[in-house]
Amino acid sequence: MAHTRSMGRPPLRIEVKAKDQSKLTELLSGGIQQVRVVLRALALRQLAKGISAPHIASVVPLTAQAIRNLARRYQQGGLDAALYDKKRPGGDEILDESQKQRVIAMVCSDPPEGCARWTVRLIAQEAVKRRLVPRVGRETIRILLLAHDLKPWREKMWCVAELDEAYIAKMEDVLETYEKPYDPAEPVVCLDEKPVTLHAEVRPTSAAKPGREARRDNEYERRGTANVFCAVESKAGRHFTFPTPDRSAFEFARVASELAMQYPTAKPSIWFWTT
Repeated sequence: MAHTRSMGRPPLRIEVKAKDQSKLTELLSGGIQQVRVVLRALALRQLAKGISAPHIASVVPLTAQAIRNLARRYQQGGLDAALYDKKRPGGDEILDESQKQRVIAMVCSDPPEGCARWTVRLIAQEAVKRRLVPRVGRETIRILLLAHDLKPWREKMWCVAELDEAYIAKMEDVLETYEKPYDPAEPVVCLDEKPVTLHAEVRPTSAAKPGREARRDNEYERRGTANVFCAVESKAGRHFTFPTPDRSAFEFARVASELAMQYPTAKPSIWFWTT
């Protein structure tokens, strides 16, 4: 009798040094890190326990192939090579993340007195004048606006009443919260809401028949409105939706309570409510 040989991928086995495991624990226990670094650290710690790449990929938002590449990078270059990307050619970025956010907040406020709208040249001048950055060129500002899909000279935009130190301090508190490394005991969850219009079809859809596609009429009847709360824990790849009849304080409190029940082992923390 002929025997067939399994052509499946062999199990992935790597040995993570004890000192490297200690570094992983320290990295994940505190301090601001890039999301990709945190995900790689989580995956590498699971690999050290002998868990397969497909199983890790089911709980950590990385593909199985990315996890195998991570193991290979660790075996060939050590912990730093596995966690951090090689520095790409070119000079360092002129603006750090805090400076970028300050410039964007400025652009979302009113332009200086006597100016009808923001321009790239004006943004660069005002950013230096207001000491948001020590220096910046128009090309850097252009790329920054492009990355945030901002065209202040063409569109009406949400405006900050006053870009003062109090506002900037609160903004940086929120940004610092979002930059925290992943910690199941202290999940960072973003909650927002969106009103929706309820529609009903006036004319029924006709099913497809041989030689004719299905037909749907675009006429509809409005059946009131509703609201949807959406909560996203981006670093864990989780999201929740809560449809409600409205966005009243009662409904928000109920949704917050239901959301809290999704994290029974989490520590009590601070809620940021932004509008």
